[in-house]
Amino acid sequence: MSELFVPIRRSPKHDRRQCCSLGVNNHIAVQRKLCQTLLQIRVRPYYLFHCKAVKGISHFRTSVDAGIEIIENLRGHTSGLAIPHFVVNAPGGLGKVAVSPNYIVSSGKGYIIIRTWEMKTVRYENPIRKRVVKLPMLE
Repeated sequence: MSELFVPIRRSPKHDRRQCCSLGVNNHIAVQRKLCQTLLQIRVRPYYLFHCKAVKGISHFRTSVDAGIEIIENLRGHTSGLAIPHFVVNAPGGLGKVAVSPNYIVSSGKGYIIIRTWEMKTVRYENPIRKRVVKLPMLE
């Protein structure tokens, strides 16, 4: 482990990391190594942001699909704690929106068809619930 990580490892505080998906780091192997290394030094990879459309940096921007592909390829190949939330900032200051691969292929009465991280599709029994139970808000 690099000397650079020693102060972080000694810190009792558990930190979170957020980074922006750019053309220089949008490779699955790079992100996997980065996220796993961060987790080893007790830094949780928390957000992977899609790069905003800011003047002068368009050559760094990647597609939303590229970010989803990174997240999808981290799943099944590393710890869930090493997988960040992929988010885009909604225009107009409407906040962060989590974007993720869609694993529900289709659904019907009492079942869903899901796609695994290995790209296999399986039928999953989905109980039909007649109503949602609403609990009082806890304070």
